[in-house]
Amino acid sequence: MVYNYTEYRVLDDGIKICNSTDNDARNTWKLRNDWVKATMHYKSCNKPIAPFRLYQKYYIVNKQFTVYFAARSQYFTRNSYGVRDGKPQVCNEKFKPTSSEYTQEDLLMCNDSMTNIKYDDEYTVRIDFSILYKNKVYDYTEYRVLNDGIKICNSTDKYVKNIWKLRNDWVKATMHQKSCNQPVDVHAISQEFYTVRMDFSVLILPTDQVIAKYDYGVFEGKLKICKEKLIMSYYVKLIGRIKPAGVAVLCALALSMICLLLLLIVYCMLPELRTLPGLNLMSLSFAVLLLLTYTAVYLSLYSRVGQVLKIPACDRIEITKRFILYSIITNAAANVYHLRKTFCGNTLVKSDVENKWKTFLKYSVFSWGVPLIITIVYIVLDKTDVLRFHHADSADCVSRLNNSDWLAVMEEYGLPGCLLLYIIVMFSFTAYRIRQKLKASSNIAQKSNIVKKRNSFVLLLK
Repeated sequence: MVYNYTEYRVLDDGIKICNSTDNDARNTWKLRNDWVKATMHYKSCNKPIAPFRLYQKYYIVNKQFTVYFAARSQYFTRNSYGVRDGKPQVCNEKFKPTSSEYTQEDLLMCNDSMTNIKYDDEYTVRIDFSILYKNKVYDYTEYRVLNDGIKICNSTDKYVKNIWKLRNDWVKATMHQKSCNQPVDVHAISQEFYTVRMDFSVLILPTDQVIAKYDYGVFEGKLKICKEKLIMSYYVKLIGRIKPAGVAVLCALALSMICLLLLLIVYCMLPELRTLPGLNLMSLSFAVLLLLTYTAVYLSLYSRVGQVLKIPACDRIEITKRFILYSIITNAAANVYHLRKTFCGNTLVKSDVENKWKTFLKYSVFSWGVPLIITIVYIVLDKTDVLRFHHADSADCVSRLNNSDWLAVMEEYGLPGCLLLYIIVMFSFTAYRIRQKLKASSNIAQKSNIVKKRNSFVLLLK
């Protein structure tokens, strides 16, 4: 039978439980127990009462009601703590400082039944930080990694073993935080992107970064590390979280490049397709192909280097990306402009055979000249240190102007936003006008058909 903490009393000569059949007597007993256990630790508190509740994951209680708290490697006897809502609470002044290192006291606790493994012994470290030694598996809480080797507690005392495991769990979950300069911002890495070596250092596979055995934490068998220590990789940050989507994106990238190449080849081989709209479409397709090629090259560099700051000429890559993006937008604007000019005028546009190349040259000057001018401006700003490129916790080269926020927003989205707004408005207007003209032409064709076939007019209506 289980009795909660209000149903029994811990006295010097043993434990007493009231089994009275009188409900009032039992309720009085439980109410008194609850009060006493909630306040008994106050009498030894010197400072104003500031109770601290212990986390259930990191304390255990033995048969003598002694509480062991793993975060401080500290014991509290039965009269030095209180119990409220089934959880122990202690005055803050009684706590020792938090310790995220193994102490000699920890080792002496299990000194009589310790298994010692040297680093040159035969053992295997698994990806979940468990070890295989002499055909037996020990999880990450059952062993300690010290400078002189590995230690495992094989005590037959269950309470001793639980303390050992609880302390290991706490230390391994927090040991990396002591060397974090910034506020602790822990990053978890998927198991497929690292491997644990024999000396318990961790190799981050996408970046070839080695994390020393005391510079990372282990929580529930998973690697934890401060973000400031980790070389962030495109694959660690993105594909590690959404691997199927990442593979799909790479496949779609390759397929899109193939399709665009085929489109350009077909248009080059068939002269009848190279009308003015056809040439405009080829120019836009070439700009999109450049963007896809840029993306493929960038990802290839990133996968090899693993860090944005180490990518060769990050500023040139960023400027190239800006040029390509602007060229796509300006080419799309030229295409929409020609579409509007063709279908929205009151008179029909003459054949473009005579002025095709002259008009296409004008479109090309706008489509490629404007991005080129903007690129030259970026290069000048970069050379004069007005524009700075740096890494900002991102898988990209991030640019920021050394100006106020609104200027940075205008630089980033001003011209592209205006061009995109023009494309959307003009395309919508052109589509509306085309629809109107199709309706009108349909009515004209119907009336003409009626005039030609007056005798079958009734039949036509029918």
